[in-house]
Amino acid sequence: MSTEPADPYFVHRKNQAATMQPHRPYEKCDTLKQFLDNDRKVLRFYCIWDNSSEMFGDVRELVLHYFLADDTIEIREVIRANSGRDAAPKFLRRSKVPKEVGALHKPGEITERTILNVFGPMGHGGRYILDSLKTGAVDKSCYTDADLTIGAKVNVWGREVTVCDMDEFTAHHYASKFSVAKNTPIHYKQTEAAKIEREIPPYNGWGSEEDSRANCLKLIAQAPKRDFIKFMKKDRQGLDSHVLRFFARLDTNRPIDMDRTFIISFFLSDDTISVFEPEKRNSGIVHGKFIERSKIMNPSGGYYQAEDIYVGAVVNFRSHQFVITDADEYALSYAEQHKFPEADLTRIMDALCDSIPENVLNEEFAQKESVSYVDFVELIEASSHMKLSQHAILVIARKYANESALKITYDLVLKLCRYRLQKMNFDRYDELRKALSQCPSEDNDDLIDPADVYRVCAGVGLPLKNDLLTALIQKVPKPNGRVDYKSFVEELNSIEAAEENVPFIPDSRLTVPDEEKSGWFGLRNFHCSPDAIPGVNIKSFYDDLVALKQAQAQSLSPKPKSVHFS
Repeated sequence: MSTEPADPYFVHRKNQAATMQPHRPYEKCDTLKQFLDNDRKVLRFYCIWDNSSEMFGDVRELVLHYFLADDTIEIREVIRANSGRDAAPKFLRRSKVPKEVGALHKPGEITERTILNVFGPMGHGGRYILDSLKTGAVDKSCYTDADLTIGAKVNVWGREVTVCDMDEFTAHHYASKFSVAKNTPIHYKQTEAAKIEREIPPYNGWGSEEDSRANCLKLIAQAPKRDFIKFMKKDRQGLDSHVLRFFARLDTNRPIDMDRTFIISFFLSDDTISVFEPEKRNSGIVHGKFIERSKIMNPSGGYYQAEDIYVGAVVNFRSHQFVITDADEYALSYAEQHKFPEADLTRIMDALCDSIPENVLNEEFAQKESVSYVDFVELIEASSHMKLSQHAILVIARKYANESALKITYDLVLKLCRYRLQKMNFDRYDELRKALSQCPSEDNDDLIDPADVYRVCAGVGLPLKNDLLTALIQKVPKPNGRVDYKSFVEELNSIEAAEENVPFIPDSRLTVPDEEKSGWFGLRNFHCSPDAIPGVNIKSFYDDLVALKQAQAQSLSPKPKSVHFS
């Protein structure tokens, strides 16, 4: 490869110019080119400052920024959450960092140019001569990008900072400018200490458990937030109470507590639970409120939900073990409609298909037409390999129950209401009629909404239990879905009430829902009692179970492959 020969004349002039010393030397300090080339180019290094040798010192993480535009350095500290340190904006403000730290210099001692002499007037018209030899100049070298590498020790005004790592842009800068590959980073991040689980103190009985738990989560106590949308959807709406009621007993061997019964109410509007103990004469135990309405935590740490309470379940409310023995009609119907795990008929039937062998099914169920509820429970428990809950068996028995001989009709409920009102000497029918007349009606007729009838009767103080009043309003004739309040009051205040004979009807028979499932909300132990369900149609149950087994066998059998003829 040919090269152009050097010109001897230009070489001579260059050597001559290098040996010449001007009488008035001129030093050019031009940083504009460096600024234009490297503006907004910042090298980032991850560093540590080990101050553990000092009292109460520790290792502190730092981020060092090196600005290529003017060779300045800025350091920021990484403040961890809950470290107890003030979040200072900067550990070191942006400036040049000298390599050696000594005594502070006087103002004007460090300058860019060394002035040899000054003559003439000060200011305009003055003259000065620069010292080309820089006599007396202070040599103060500062850190540059060539000094910052992984593992380097940087003296930041007496504090030894170790460079541990760099980002990708910084590594690319060193590879392109200095042809230096990135070294292995130094592990500098401190290992996080094992997280200490927060221990919530046990509930002491003061206030609600949810409010006491909220006081332990934050330094400044805050009231627990409530789901207002759920409250509006699940609050009482007309005759729909959105309250699931269960009958329970204590799970104990103490003779004095074995006969105690309780009514557990679960409020769907806010998932709260209340426990009430009915009166039992000559028992020596004070009846009334047992547990105030509040949210109750289960042993796993969460709050009890509606799906957790069913017939046969064992629940722990404030260190009291309760066994759920029964539920009212509204709770059973609500669980079946919303497919609760223990009330989903499809899931229960699928489980029975898998657990009852086909030979046992043909021997035990094929030859029977109808059995009692007790025999049906024993038959299911003996035939099935799977342990079903009492609630699941009750759901099957309700589905295949025989028609009840006793029908809850409007006349029957009306007789019971008249008997109750006569016994309580209720005579405020005029006040009841006047209050009902003030309810809004369409076309100014005597027809009003059933929910308004319930609200007015409860407000006037009609001495009827909630279940009986609800059943009366549900059974009363409703032209166009509304109640004729005048006929309603007249039938309650009928003079024939004294002449009516109310037959004795056991609670277990009276609380069986009618064919329309109007929803009698009884609280006695009736659904799981032997005479609650008149009988189970075992033939219909057998036919449906066999059909379900055949459907499952067809779905599991492999389909024949189709053959194509050419």
